[in-house]
Amino acid sequence: MVRFSRKQHGLLCFYFSGHGRSQLCWRYVSATGEQRQGTELSAIPAVPGDRRWLAIPAERCLFYHLNGVKIPRQALRWQLEDVALGDIGSLHITTLAKEAQQQHLVAVDSGWLSSALASLAASGFAVEYALPDVLLLPVGHAALLGEQWLARTLPYAGLSLPVADLPLLQTHDASLAGLPQVEWTAIALKKPPFPSLLHGKFAPSVAWGNSLHRLAAGLLLSAAALVLVPLWQGWQLQRASDRLSEQTLQHYHSFFPGQPPADPPAAFLHQLHQRESFPANTGLLSLMADSQALLVGLNALPLQTLEWNAGHQQLRLQFSTPIPAERLRAEIPGIQLIRQGPDSITIGRKP
Repeated sequence: MVRFSRKQHGLLCFYFSGHGRSQLCWRYVSATGEQRQGTELSAIPAVPGDRRWLAIPAERCLFYHLNGVKIPRQALRWQLEDVALGDIGSLHITTLAKEAQQQHLVAVDSGWLSSALASLAASGFAVEYALPDVLLLPVGHAALLGEQWLARTLPYAGLSLPVADLPLLQTHDASLAGLPQVEWTAIALKKPPFPSLLHGKFAPSVAWGNSLHRLAAGLLLSAAALVLVPLWQGWQLQRASDRLSEQTLQHYHSFFPGQPPADPPAAFLHQLHQRESFPANTGLLSLMADSQALLVGLNALPLQTLEWNAGHQQLRLQFSTPIPAERLRAEIPGIQLIRQGPDSITIGRKP
């Protein structure tokens, strides 16, 4: 029996190091496993057919997770409005994974990514895959990259900060001090661990490698020509529908910022009911002051997440450890306590 082995290719990974992460560096792993690295692009030993990756600095990435997997793609950027700095319209968003009822996202500034890709293309290197550099680390590990300290603290997120700031951060979070260190040059570069950030307008162009590919492309184009008219009409209708959906969503969020899409009449009625039922002393600080007797009992527990829902005037607290029942026995007039799990509670005002 004749066996055909798949041709192996090398991998060239570009990353940023140096002061302010301004130095473009490269690391090359050949098809035989030989490794080299450097900063001079002219010294790159890559050959045609090698894969080319771009490791994006983690400090330029916004990691976020959303509850719900059926959120329309055009609505994802609105979910980042409260956590993103700058114009959310310039964010390029990628879904890293979907599990259970959660989406794990990463967003990067479109202008920076476009500039980085254009700079490499001008030097003759077309990148085909990109991801945050911190996601190349094993989960629960850290690494030094020049003057930057990288740590992958979660399966779909991590952090990056200057080495000089590391002692101060470790005093506030002792768990970071115990992360095992790995060498950046020892990180295995094999198959892509996550979906590429290069999609949409950043999707790499397809390079036809040989005449067989060209023949296949010709056959596909011939078949596509038979249904070109209905496909074109359907595409135009879909674009019009997407534009209408996005405009409707923008108007909805201008009236109901921070709220997921819902039935407009019901949303207006709910908003009117809230304005009539909330007392004059609404707001986060007022609620925390009135709930002081309860919050004092929770002071010793390690707080993980604090979420304030201005629309419902509710404060959600999630801790890293289960909440003892005796800490929640304080009864405060007018204050409603809802326990949502062993380590999570919601505090609000009684209707």
